[in-house]
Amino acid sequence: MKYAVAVCLLIALCLTSGPAEGSVRLSEQAVTYTNFNFVRYATASLKRVYFATTNGVIIYNKDRARWDQPLRLPREATDVLRLWVDTFDEVLYIETPTSYYEYDVTLDAWFPLIDLPQVRNPDVRHLSLPRNMIPPIGFNYSADGDLIDPSGRSYAVTEMIDDGSGTLWIGTWGYGVAKANATTNTMELLPYGLLQSRVNAMYADGPQLFVSGAVFGDYRTGITVIDREENSFDYIETGVDFSIESYDINCLEGDDESIYVGTPYGLYVFDRGNRSVREHYDGSRGLSDDNVISLYKLGDSLFIGTASGLTLMSFSRDSIFYVSPEEFSGQVIYALEPSDKYMWIGSENGAYRFRLNDGALQRFRDPSNILFSSVYAIERFENFLWLAADDGVVQVNLRTADVTPYREQLYNRGGRALAVNADIAAISSDNGVTFIFHGRSESYTREFTIDDGLASDLVFSLRMDGRYLWIGTDEGLTRFLWDNPRRVD
Repeated sequence: MKYAVAVCLLIALCLTSGPAEGSVRLSEQAVTYTNFNFVRYATASLKRVYFATTNGVIIYNKDRARWDQPLRLPREATDVLRLWVDTFDEVLYIETPTSYYEYDVTLDAWFPLIDLPQVRNPDVRHLSLPRNMIPPIGFNYSADGDLIDPSGRSYAVTEMIDDGSGTLWIGTWGYGVAKANATTNTMELLPYGLLQSRVNAMYADGPQLFVSGAVFGDYRTGITVIDREENSFDYIETGVDFSIESYDINCLEGDDESIYVGTPYGLYVFDRGNRSVREHYDGSRGLSDDNVISLYKLGDSLFIGTASGLTLMSFSRDSIFYVSPEEFSGQVIYALEPSDKYMWIGSENGAYRFRLNDGALQRFRDPSNILFSSVYAIERFENFLWLAADDGVVQVNLRTADVTPYREQLYNRGGRALAVNADIAAISSDNGVTFIFHGRSESYTREFTIDDGLASDLVFSLRMDGRYLWIGTDEGLTRFLWDNPRRVD
């Protein structure tokens, strides 16, 4: 009896006490960024402004003049119609098309409600739209309450609140969030989230992460540029009146001067300074195919994998030529990864290594025969090379030439993304991401899905970033804390 009472007291203590300073909550394991540009409603506390969007809740921190992380919501509650918060951020409620929910700060969890309690926050006033606003340079504002972008596209202003701070907070239908001086009505855009929800391609450079993917009815399209240190967003837009049409983007690469963008209609080279297209290459200008699938910039050369072979572009010699046209004729080139004096190539007919000094090509055959057909991804970490195929992954020790197979027969739709470090190898599938914990005395695997915080179980791209793994899906980009010390694997 005494033991049972002690256990109950211990449980009660755990439930009523908040997390220790600096500790990691399980909910912080995953944060998802997606298209937050369609705003339904807004409200504010003393320190923050909350925006209800069709894909969740985003929060602007007034004290810090920057965005907080988006609020993780219940799985069934992404489309938020309205929300309420008290003055000191202690009470938060949301309304979805099917229910109300309350956020419990202590438990860091959401609970459904039958009825909405009364929330008092008299400082926030919802305003009718003023006829006169001063928009940013290049934009216009119509008397009907529409923000008009430099391309002439209109975005209705759906929400405007006055929180008594001297600033008006504005939500639009398609162009995200803005703020305005309450006296002068001068607007300033506050971009946050992705242009497109589907993430097929990522390229990292310092604190910046360039993200894009396929177009599926997105009104605004292009490349989202995330500053991972500042939690801020910027965009390189495509479409009407931009220097590239609204094409699907298959892959991204870059250097100090350029961003290389692979599309089904060729390779586009963006100037990093003014973010406009400087060059466009397709089959008529030397590529083996218009459909560019993979890219790797190595020194003054750019390797371009297409749906029908591999092309090498040398900028110093201003030349383009096919790599092993007999071997790769008609083959999809999925992946490229350098290793010392070789460029490793993943194709629909297996793995190859291309010797950089003389162009010799060698087919790589693993004893386990995992790489007998399509090799979708290749990643190097220190002295180990990893190759992903339909039947699993293969680790190659570049010093000893030892080959270690990991069979993971997971269904995947048209490819398999891969990311590795000293402890794990992450492989994508149509059912989330599988971690191979290879850095232990005995390796083992675990699958992570939407139930663990992923935006979707359909994963297209992966990228390691220290303690985090960036997971690109058809519903957004999830930053996943892969080494969460509080998670039990």
